[in-house]
Amino acid sequence: MENNIVPIPAPQPFRKRVSYGKKVFLMGLQCFVLMIGALIVCIISEERESRLTDVSQSIHEEWGSVLSVSGPEILDGTGVSSPLCPESYKCDINVESRLLHRNIYEVCVFDAEVNMSGNFKTGKVKATDDSVKLKVYVNPKTITGLKDVVINGKPYKWSKSSDHLFAMIDTADLTDAVKFETSFYSRGSGGICVGQRSKESEICITGYADNPSFGGSDIPNTRLIEGKNFSACWQNSSSRYGDRNNTWVARVDFLVGVSSYQKVSRSLKYSFIIILLTFVSVLFIEIMMKHPIPLFNYFLIGAALVLFYCLLLAFSEHIAFGYAYLAASVMTVVLISGYMWRILSSKKTGMAICVILTGMYLGCYIMLCLDTYALLLGAILLFAALAATMYASLRIKQ
Repeated sequence: MENNIVPIPAPQPFRKRVSYGKKVFLMGLQCFVLMIGALIVCIISEERESRLTDVSQSIHEEWGSVLSVSGPEILDGTGVSSPLCPESYKCDINVESRLLHRNIYEVCVFDAEVNMSGNFKTGKVKATDDSVKLKVYVNPKTITGLKDVVINGKPYKWSKSSDHLFAMIDTADLTDAVKFETSFYSRGSGGICVGQRSKESEICITGYADNPSFGGSDIPNTRLIEGKNFSACWQNSSSRYGDRNNTWVARVDFLVGVSSYQKVSRSLKYSFIIILLTFVSVLFIEIMMKHPIPLFNYFLIGAALVLFYCLLLAFSEHIAFGYAYLAASVMTVVLISGYMWRILSSKKTGMAICVILTGMYLGCYIMLCLDTYALLLGAILLFAALAATMYASLRIKQ
């Protein structure tokens, strides 16, 4: 008689039920720990930006700061009478900007050609000597080229003082109406200011530069910006005739765009949200697939998200910020997606995480580009993320 022996199944390992409440709490702690890494990247970015500021200041001191032009005016030999300013005055300035490089840093500077002309009524000039002084206020240290001043067709050489140019004009060449014209080449950075020293004036500033902004005591009569080419003209009559302390009538500032360091710092503001949303997405995948993921794996995913900002900072110092963002985000998305694929042995899950991360990084980049609407777009994206989380939670069975 054969014995019917029923095989006894091998004992299954005991699996303790996962406490998702405790796991969520520990994930929150991980988020705060990872934010320390994001803070370190922020500190490094500020240090690099501070270095850029020092380099920029050094270049500005060597090259020249804002180009300020005021004058001309005629002073008689006594030096007591008020200076004589032109009846009419025209100033044309042509600007061409360029970048100066020092190591990995670059600073925008410009070269300018200044052409001045006009006429004086010199009947009231009392010349006690054989000559009078014609002055133009401009920093002589920034002048790279200087042409003679022509008075009624006769050229005179300029001389340089600490804060102005001057030429000694023979009184014999002064008639009741004196025409003058001159030009010089100068360099600078940051902007151009022109003071009005005449009853009637026409000031035109044209050229090639990034982000020109027009200002002064008067708004320009005409202005035009086409790409990086710009032009602006001021035509006016002044009640401040002869007042050397008046405000700058014409002013063009070459605004500095948002630097890559500032963009990195701004992107770091969204790091906590990206880490949190990524953790929530992974948690929902874990629950729906009923495949527990250790907290250590969560931490490694968070570390990859923080490393994104370090990559972004490093790449942005050598290539344009948009390309740096693309390179850093692609590396991060591919790394995390592939990691999730291997953890869960599911290509579909890896692709889902890839889509989620791509959407988050794309939304973050759009917010960086649309500074004015960043808050609105951010609020909409957070609402969409919350709605998706709420409806995804309906699939979780207790």
